Amino acid sequence: MQSKLIEAYDRLSEAEDFCQAIFLAAVGLEDAEDTSVFQRLADIAKEKIRDAMSIISEVREGKE
Repeated sequence: MQSKLIEAYDRLSEAEDFCQAIFLAAVGLEDAEDTSVFQRLADIAKEKIRDAMSIISEVREGKE
């Protein structure tokens, strides 16, 4: 189970990196409103990913 938790944490970390890439790519959009929307969506996704990573860390440390 521990290795599965590590694998899940790693996948979430990768997803967090993709969110950062989306956030940065949005800067290249010509419409400021579109940029803002994509950046906000990326921020929301990162928050959810970090929450999941925190839960996994707690489980791994036995703090269920």
